[in-house]
Amino acid sequence: MTNVFEQNIYQLLKQASNLAPDKVAVVDDYDQYAYRDLRIAVERLAGAFKKNGINKGDVVSFQLPNWVESIVVHQALAMIGAISNPVIPIYRQNELKYILTQSKTKMLIIPKTFRKFDFVEMVRTIHPDLPHLEKVIVLDKYQENHSLNDWNEVDFFAFMNSAAPHEEIEDVVETDPALLLYTSGTTSHPKGVIHSHKTLICEIQSIARLYELGEQDVIYMPSPVTHITGLLYGMELPFMIQGKVVLQDIWDPHKAIQHVIQEECTWTIGATPFLKDMVDTITESERTQLRLKVFACGGADVPPELILQASKVLNCYVTRVYGSSEYPTLTACGPKDLIEKAALTDGKLFEGAQAKIVDDLGAALSAGEVGELAVKGPELFLGYIQEEYNKSAFLEDGYFLTGDLAVMDADGFIEIKGRKKDIIIRGGENISVKELETLLYQHPKISTVAIVAMPDERMGEKVCAYVVLNKHVPSLHLAEINQFLEEIGIAKQKLPERLEIIEEMPITASGKIQKYLLREDIRKKLCS
Repeated sequence: MTNVFEQNIYQLLKQASNLAPDKVAVVDDYDQYAYRDLRIAVERLAGAFKKNGINKGDVVSFQLPNWVESIVVHQALAMIGAISNPVIPIYRQNELKYILTQSKTKMLIIPKTFRKFDFVEMVRTIHPDLPHLEKVIVLDKYQENHSLNDWNEVDFFAFMNSAAPHEEIEDVVETDPALLLYTSGTTSHPKGVIHSHKTLICEIQSIARLYELGEQDVIYMPSPVTHITGLLYGMELPFMIQGKVVLQDIWDPHKAIQHVIQEECTWTIGATPFLKDMVDTITESERTQLRLKVFACGGADVPPELILQASKVLNCYVTRVYGSSEYPTLTACGPKDLIEKAALTDGKLFEGAQAKIVDDLGAALSAGEVGELAVKGPELFLGYIQEEYNKSAFLEDGYFLTGDLAVMDADGFIEIKGRKKDIIIRGGENISVKELETLLYQHPKISTVAIVAMPDERMGEKVCAYVVLNKHVPSLHLAEINQFLEEIGIAKQKLPERLEIIEEMPITASGKIQKYLLREDIRKKLCS
């Protein structure tokens, strides 16, 4: 086998296809592909990419839901050495325009519609401002027989069938980029995280080893495959273990439970809302039919009580995990660890991972002391595409500063205590506070605004806007704020879900808003 440092991700799928061509590889709500069929589709799409000038190092973006075509796109790009740029479907004009411009995307693949939203019309509004975009590929999953009236809009299946299959796998080295994934954080614009074939393969190997996953396992994936979680465990891990993956495009806990039962799913990972909804929805009869062995939960705050409850209700091992787009999975507990550790900590380091807790100057702290978590290891990303973000992101010894506050106990278990980064994690999705504040400062009624996280039992956190009104403005309603943001083109999931109008902001002597006081205030109001 090719050394992992020089292995193309697509080789994992091809190996699985050679060993078990007739085995079902992927199931979504519309289609089912055996390994042979999946490989053929990938080779056909790779041929079309090559014919249309997509080569090693070129960026291709796709804003697709959890459909089998997402896998075909990602694997075809890997095969030819191009760079996958998945964009989550909730993004609208504002976010999409920045990502496509900044990444210099040559080709974009979108659904015609998804969740009643017209993606083609959205792209047409921003296309004149995208000089690098050469072609838009439109996937008509619902067979709406839409018309494509621009010269550069092409039907997905017509495009895929427009060239001879491509069978040559591009050679890669450990520094060749495979993935460009934009993640919202403390900056007003999302940061472009770059991963190589090597870092992605190391990650899925770590997961497979810890949970002893093999060809008998069935992965259930409700997390968006355009998010790091869904991409790794929905579009790569299943093929490395030669197993099967079940995709769900629109979250519905009743449907999720039926998928898990009918497809005999054994392993899954998802954010807190997925776990809580399944626990709250499942019936006693359904519980007896589950074959789940592990439910790993991360991406948002996970209450210890939920882990303990879920392990009993779902009758499987449930654990908190910790990672990020930059270092996909740093810590987790495995079935050999006590359930109490799985509930009360975020687990131990994976094999090969390194971590230390540091103070504001980067000096290491002792066990039991709270500081910023710094990490290094085989899964660590190559860096941000925006060079200006890299200098402050790494210590001199190569450790990446996560921006999360953590503590490590004497046994090596790490617990995340909070975030230095000013972001809100709503159901596993990062929301940039700075982005929303920058936009809301443009609202004619607003003098000062501070966006803070408010706790939510299901989503982990939601967005709360604290506002000081301009003089002589009598009132402002939440609907006005959200209409303003939607007209700009902000994703609905980012919209504030509560508005608090105050006379003045609490500030420090240097003029900084004391957001911790606002967070305390909203927590008290929600509890009263």
